[in-house]
Order: sequence, then C-alpha cells, then structure tokens
Amino acid sequence: MNTRYDFGRAVLLALLMVLPVSTLPSQTGASLSRVATIGASLTGGFCNGLPIARLFDSAIKVEHTRILRCFSSLFFKMPISTGRTQIDRCLRHEPTLVIAVDFLFWYGYGYVSMNRGELDSRLARLEQGLAQLDRLGCPVVVGDFPDMTGAHRWMISKSQIPGPAALNALNQRLRQWARGRNHVLVVPLGAWVRGLKSGAWKIPAPADGKGEEKVLTMEVAMQWDRLHPTKIGAVFLAEKLVKAMHAHFEKKVCGLELDAMEMIKALGLEDLLRQ
Repeated sequence: MNTRYDFGRAVLLALLMVLPVSTLPSQTGASLSRVATIGASLTGGFCNGLPIARLFDSAIKVEHTRILRCFSSLFFKMPISTGRTQIDRCLRHEPTLVIAVDFLFWYGYGYVSMNRGELDSRLARLEQGLAQLDRLGCPVVVGDFPDMTGAHRWMISKSQIPGPAALNALNQRLRQWARGRNHVLVVPLGAWVRGLKSGAWKIPAPADGKGEEKVLTMEVAMQWDRLHPTKIGAVFLAEKLVKAMHAHFEKKVCGLELDAMEMIKALGLEDLLRQ
C-alpha cells in the first residue's frame, strides 16, 4: 500500500470539501470543444438537409471536434429504447455540451394508453426521458413541448398530439425538473412556434437600406407538413438557439456566433426568402 499517496489523496479531498463554491468550476459555462446533438427528425434536418449539427458546426468559431450527430426520424416508434441508445452513444463521445432540442418530443407526444389516462401516461413517459437526460453531466439545451395542432395528419395524427391539459402539465413538469439544474437550458419551442404562427418572426431589412423588415411566414419557414422547418426555418431556429444560450449560461458561450441572414447568404438561400 502506498500510504504517502493515500494521505495526499485524503488531503486533496478534504480541501475540495472546504473550498468556497466560487473557486470550483462553473456548471453554467458551456464549452464548445466536444458538442453532441441528440433527438428526433428536427435534429436530423428532416427533408431540409440542414441538421442542427451542420448549422452549429458553422456557428462555432473556435477549435472543436466534429459535432456528434445522433438522431432518429423513427424516434416516435420506440422513444424509450431510442432515447436510451442515444444517451449511451452520447456518453461515449464525452461531450462538453449537448443540444437536445427535440429529444423529449416523443416522450410527450405519440400514442398512449387511454386506459391509464392520457395525462398520467404522458407524464410517466416524460419521467423516463428526464431520467436519461440526468445521465449527462455537461450543459444541456433541451426544448419544451410546442403545440403542433394543425400539422398534417399524414405525419402526426390528432391522437398523438397531447391535449391542452396534458401539454401544460408536460411543460410544467419539465420546468420543475430543470429548476436547480443550472447546466440545463430549456428553450421555449412552444412560444417560438406560437410566435411563428402569429407573425412574430421577422426577416430583417437589408443592410443596404433597400427594403423593409418583413414577416417570416409559415409558408417560408415550415414544410408542407407544418411539423418540420424548411431550410430557412432551420436557420432562424438555430439563431434563436444561439441567442438563448448566450442569455442563459453564466459565462457567455465564447466562439459561438450565428447571424441568420449571413448564414442564409452563405448557403445561397436568399431566393427562398422571396417566396
């Protein structure tokens, strides 16, 4: 037995226990060195070719590993096992930041047993999703539950969409879980979707002054299914995510910059704004 080593380790542990909290690493900073994305079809860039990882790879201006792309467009079929598998893979990546915008979506949405009651069934499944996210020890960005009423029935049926009471309960539980977890940022997907439907999303006026600010319409921002964003919608969503991250984390996320109009120009998508 190496008594000198054991004594030194004991002293180090004792010092860590008495150090003031301010001297310990902040849990509210977000490092961009090893980013992972997990989730469903939104994360994967369903039918628009712009997964969240691709947009953030362009937005991260500091040295970083290639962003882990872990998503499934079939998340809705087996959310419990799919979510667990994604977290397993994510942990092997040893991420410093996880972007999980739609990871919880199918834990709240989807078919449930009406014998048990919609509310209890959806909340019980949400708990399993939250338990998976609790396995992550790094900063996590997760979306709340938007109301996707009006999405095309070919993509999501009415019975898969939580009723108003269930939707409210899901979001309340999510925010309750996030309290005290300073490394977790819950982004308001619900409010953003409502804003898009009401015309609150804007296309800035051209920098050259030749034009005016315009409303970003559903026709431009959403695909035919009214469930997934277009390329334009994905870029504007990514910009909102970046702004929310800068506002939330105690230490500004240095090296993360995304201007929607600049990215749209870089991707050659300007013509799509004229639709």
